[in-house]
Amino acid sequence: EGERASTRARELCDRLGDPPQLFSALFGVWVVRFIRAELRTALEVAQQLLQGGESSQNPVLQLFAHHALGETLFHMGKFPLAREHHEIALSLDDAKRPLAPFGLDEKVVNLSYMSWIQWHLGYPDQAVRSCNEAIKSAQALSHPHSMAFAYGYASAVHILRGEIAATQEVCEQQYAISLEHGLADFLAGAIGVRGWLMIMRGHDEGTAQVEECIASSHVTGLKMVRPFWLCILADAYRDIGRLDDGLTEWRNFDGGHG
Repeated sequence: EGERASTRARELCDRLGDPPQLFSALFGVWVVRFIRAELRTALEVAQQLLQGGESSQNPVLQLFAHHALGETLFHMGKFPLAREHHEIALSLDDAKRPLAPFGLDEKVVNLSYMSWIQWHLGYPDQAVRSCNEAIKSAQALSHPHSMAFAYGYASAVHILRGEIAATQEVCEQQYAISLEHGLADFLAGAIGVRGWLMIMRGHDEGTAQVEECIASSHVTGLKMVRPFWLCILADAYRDIGRLDDGLTEWRNFDGGHG
């Protein structure tokens, strides 16, 4: 449904020439391609967003464009370049801008992604500071979707750091707010984290919850985080001695190329 709406909006903008709504229509196209992990197409659209933002000389549009480029480049493994775009987006942030016009607060998103980037570049303490700042920003806004987003990305940082207590704290907050507001994607993520916590505490049945999280991506179309969860599941299978199952999940992750 999102794809149909964004594609139709883009078609209408093309007919009208270059209306002010073109940027929003393009951003909708980017969101669909990005969530589906169609990253090469998402990158092309993000580059068009940046061209539009720069030509308009509108700092808010430039902020969104750098956000889109940063997220896309992160998932393509281009961490230094992704960091540059998120740094620019954070520098362009203005408290007077509209709150979450595309569903999530921009500062929360950019800080959350910055935490992942910092982890992958070898700065785990900076990663924790960034995700904690993202949580504080989301809580200050009392914006449920942004809060669930910040909690989810913080969970991932704490998982990567092997911090069970910290992971559980943010996971339970994500679970509660996602359940209350019907945020299906973030609820599935919290269920997956709960499964990981069970596994870390020696309860093998936690694998079923990680499997449930992965299966939900087929329903919701949220594919860009599947590799993360497949690796979590592969590690879990290894830890409980199901080595063949672990190898199967690893092959699912890398496309069967070993």
